[in-house]
Amino acid sequence: MTIKIRKAKGSDYEGIDNLLGNIYVKIKSKDFTKNKFVSFLKKNKSYCYVAEAKGKIIGNIFGSDDGAFTGYIQKLAVDKEYRRRGIAVKLIKIVIKEFNKNRIRIKYAHVRKDNKSSLELFKSLGFELRDSHHLADLGY
Repeated sequence: MTIKIRKAKGSDYEGIDNLLGNIYVKIKSKDFTKNKFVSFLKKNKSYCYVAEAKGKIIGNIFGSDDGAFTGYIQKLAVDKEYRRRGIAVKLIKIVIKEFNKNRIRIKYAHVRKDNKSSLELFKSLGFELRDSHHLADLGY
């Protein structure tokens, strides 16, 4: 089976919305609208990718940067049926490659503490889990 990884586009909204809703209800929110997604893509077009199989979106990753120093990886998701095939690794590596092209040296990944498989995945790619940082949010 051929799995294609490509840059995300506005018309991918429904497929991504379905994927996030089916896998991680907690990371899909009422704020994830098509208009906001398209706006995010315009600002971060180099860092948002999808994986497709048989015309269906089976994986995605969102990345962004602060314009100078730091890159952020978020909303990494792969359909349960397609896991353990290296798709997540490919998605992460392509975003890291884009960060490097743009001289973004510091890279963070937003991963829930209870998502052991994602934490192990990022650790296997050289990311370090840090006790020195906390996520502080407003409005979650």
